[in-house]
Amino acid sequence: MSAPFAGFELAELVRVRRGRSARIDAHVRRMASSARELGFVGEAAGADLEAKLAQCVRELVETTRTREALVELRLARSAGAAPPAPRAALVTGDPFLEPFGPDALAAGLRLIVASAPRDEHDPRSRHKTSDRAAAHAARDEALAAGADEALLLNGQGRVAGAAAANVFVLDDAGLRTPPIAEGALPGVTRAALLGAAQSLGVPVREVALTVGDLLAAPDLLLTASAHGLLSVRSLLGRELAPPRAGSLHKGLVPRLRLRLHELGE
Repeated sequence: MSAPFAGFELAELVRVRRGRSARIDAHVRRMASSARELGFVGEAAGADLEAKLAQCVRELVETTRTREALVELRLARSAGAAPPAPRAALVTGDPFLEPFGPDALAAGLRLIVASAPRDEHDPRSRHKTSDRAAAHAARDEALAAGADEALLLNGQGRVAGAAAANVFVLDDAGLRTPPIAEGALPGVTRAALLGAAQSLGVPVREVALTVGDLLAAPDLLLTASAHGLLSVRSLLGRELAPPRAGSLHKGLVPRLRLRLHELGE
């Protein structure tokens, strides 16, 4: 597998709050799974690798006495029999990894649809890596259009996700998100939001979505490790219709955000 997947590292973004690494177990499980699947380590690598990855993040947080930050954890491909050594670094001033300012977060993000599709059949679409060229291009396209983020469609013209986030529709039918087979990333925060919704009694479905489904949604949400749960205010320049009076899920987004935070703690 090494030839098709050479030239990049595995990467995870871990949010540190009050000196604690949020969802660190889920992050290192995903990285270890990707390392085995993409041939970065041998198939036998398991709990020992996960422990090493988690310790790398914790040592950085303790050494730097970090209280609030974003940490990027990286793992290179093993060059020999010895397992690779992970690296962790504080993220400072990276406009791609922490792209949204307080004004955009408070008002809701503006989305366009990127011109280039995501190949849902490419194995790399299911893993977090340092190969971000396509995501950078989509984000640059959004910024050039006066938007904040780009929506990515798959080869069938259905919704895969955003440049660096997963996409959710929230309406009276519950919470819906594209399945992994459609090009969605099996994100840590994505899984956490699905769990948060279920804990609040909200029906959850992984189902193919179209741009029309998103435009008709009273609530369009994104999840990303850097920011958690994000609201969207417009898509393709069209403001999303607010939840109607009496909607079963009117006012649910703040509850989901709080529950997501509680589960992260």
